[in-house]
Formats: sequence, structure tokens, C-alpha cells
Amino acid sequence: MTFHSAIRYARHEAPTRTPRSVEYDLLAQVTQGLRSAWANRSSDFPGLVRAVTDNTRVWSTLASDVALPDNGLPAALRARLFYLYE
Repeated sequence: MTFHSAIRYARHEAPTRTPRSVEYDLLAQVTQGLRSAWANRSSDFPGLVRAVTDNTRVWSTLASDVALPDNGLPAALRARLFYLYE
């Protein structure tokens, strides 16, 4: 099979995603993880710690990104996102 025919018959089940949709899904996943971990906190404390750590890691990464001077978001939005991190 040639390269072009492989592309022609490739599966189209996973469409190209925008960075915004990836971020949204990541935040939704972390939020759901926090909710689930909180509900099970009495029986799975390590799970709660993992969920909080994941949440902190995501927000730390977002804060680092919005703190960059070449970030394309408006300054007011960048400031609000950084405030959420704090």
C-alpha cells in the first residue's frame, strides 16, 4: 500500500482537535477526578491526593503559560486565569 492510499483509507473517527477543545477536556477530566476523589475520600485518601496533585499540575502549567509575555490572550484574561491558579 502506498503512502497516499494509506491516507485515503485512513479512519476518520478521530477528527483534528483544537487546542481549546483539548484544554476544555483536560479541565473537565481533572474536575471530574476531583469530584470523584472527594466522594471517595474516606475510603481512598491516596486517590484524593492524586486528584489534587493533578489539579495543581494543570493549573501550574496554565499559570506558567499565561505569565509568558508572548501569550496571545488579553492581559485581563491572563490576570484572571493566574488569579485562579493562586
